[in-house]
Formats: sequence, C-alpha cells, structure tokens
Amino acid sequence: MMGPTHSASAFAAGLATTIALDTANIYNFTPATALIFAGITAGAGLLPDLDHPQATLARTWGPVSKLLAQITNSISAGFVNLTAGPKDKHVSNGHRKLTHTALFSLFIAPAIVLALISFGGFWAQMAVVYFFVTLALQGLFRDYIKSLGPILANVLAIGITYGLAQATPETLHPTLLAFAVAVGCIAHIAGDAPTHSGVPFFAPFIRMGGKRWNDVHLLPKGMTVSASGWANTALFVISIVLSVVLFGYIVGGEFGLVI
Repeated sequence: MMGPTHSASAFAAGLATTIALDTANIYNFTPATALIFAGITAGAGLLPDLDHPQATLARTWGPVSKLLAQITNSISAGFVNLTAGPKDKHVSNGHRKLTHTALFSLFIAPAIVLALISFGGFWAQMAVVYFFVTLALQGLFRDYIKSLGPILANVLAIGITYGLAQATPETLHPTLLAFAVAVGCIAHIAGDAPTHSGVPFFAPFIRMGGKRWNDVHLLPKGMTVSASGWANTALFVISIVLSVVLFGYIVGGEFGLVI
C-alpha cells in the first residue's frame, strides 16, 4: 500500500489499541492522549518502508533520509543473505525483507527506540517524537505539508513535539513510544500482506515451503491486489471511517476511557 494509506490504517490501529489497553486497565487514556498515541502509530506506519529509497519516509528529509533508506536496504539484503536457507535466493534489493518481519516490528524497531532514549536521555526522546510526528504529518496530510515547504513543515513538527512534551509528557514515556512503534509497524505489514508481493512476516525463523524467506499472503493466490490500485484507496477510506467511529467511542466515554 501507499504511504498515506499506511499512516491512516496505522492511526486506526492506534486508536483501537488505546481502547484495548484502557479496557484491560493496562493504561488509562483520555481522548487527547489516545489521539497522541494514534499519531505516533501513524508515523510508525511508514517506518517499514525505510528500506525503499523512493518511499515517503526516504523523501521526508531529503538526501539524509534517502541515504538512510539506501543503508537500510543494504542491511536488509545482507541480513536475508546471511540467514537464507538452501532453498532461498540471495538478493541484492532488501525492500520488503527485514523491515517487513515480526522480528523488526516487535523487537528491532521498539528496541532501537528504547536504546536511543536510554542512552540519549531527554533530547533523544524528543528527537524520536519529532521523527514520528514528522512522518505522521507526511503520511496523513501529505499535500498540505508539501505546500508548506520543508522549512515550515519542520517548524510545525518541532512545535507539535514541544507542545506534546509540555502538555502531555506522560504519553511520551519510552515504553509507550516503543509500543506505539510496534503497533504502527504491524499495521503497515498487515496492509502489505494482501498485495501481490506479500510479506516475509515469519522470516527467518519459521520455514514456509522449505524457505526461510517465503512471503505470506493474506489473500488466496489469484486474489492478491496491487499496492497502488483500488484496494489501496479502499483501505484508506475504510481506515478514515474506522478512525472516526473509534474516536467517537472514545469521546463518548466508552470502554472506561477518562474524559
């Protein structure tokens, strides 16, 4: 799926997660903090495509993010070749490989967030929040952000980050941030799983068809969809409608959320 759709679906997944966490009495959200959590997941919804030099994330910070995407692509390809089984083909392009696995979503990405904040302290925490706020803005409001230009877009992201740190610092707890990143990445992978390429979600630990890097498809063969076709538009619309419905529940005080 395309960038805006990944962010929109991750935003909806974030709202659903806040309801689940609140219902289980694991963490109590207000409508405002639920939106913030979902906003971070919306940004993280673009993270798995860090392995694609032409993706939304790679274009967000110009040459810097493009270089990071190229490095990630090479690391991903190298990891595939390092862990490949006898039936796996060696690859030179790492797109939709390492960053589209459960390993990356549930362990590597959250661990990087926790490590950065642990070693870098407050300013690293703010940098992480700024990173995902910027991605959320790029994903959810792409045309508007593009019209602002890079300078004003960054000023807006910095302003939002500062505002969150001042108004709701509890929502920027490292563990909560890491969890939001995991939710966003899983939402991204779920969106890519029905496409023609599929995703190597269980790689490299679970062999499928004798391969460690076999792709998983949510739809039967012959029913998979294009990443940029009608299914992309449909998922985007469904995600927006679902987000409105979920937030309506939250504002209405359902599931024990505190208003």
